[in-house]
Amino acid sequence: DIAHVKVTDQNSNTDNGVIQTIVVTLTSTADTTGISLTLTETTASSGIFGGVSPTFDNDLIFMRGTHLSLHLEASL
Repeated sequence: DIAHVKVTDQNSNTDNGVIQTIVVTLTSTADTTGISLTLTETTASSGIFGGVSPTFDNDLIFMRGTHLSLHLEASL
């Protein structure tokens, strides 16, 4: 499976003339260490960063079920 990750953050757009990258850390209540992903700005000055990651150096596991206290977070 492929994970699509998108972050909108105008503060990370520090140069309107350049497509930039940011590193986000994905964590969950089940994995507080998480994994880091590099996201690329969609266009110069958009402040929207995204990435498609079909493979990871570490496993990214999404679980289905009714565990209401499990959630996924992204942080810069």
